[in-house]
Amino acid sequence: NTQPRFQFIVMNRRNT
Repeated sequence: NTQPRFQFIVMNRRNT
């Protein structure tokens, strides 16, 4: 998990 921010953004965008 070198870029956890990417996953967070993806999850956030899917939730929107």
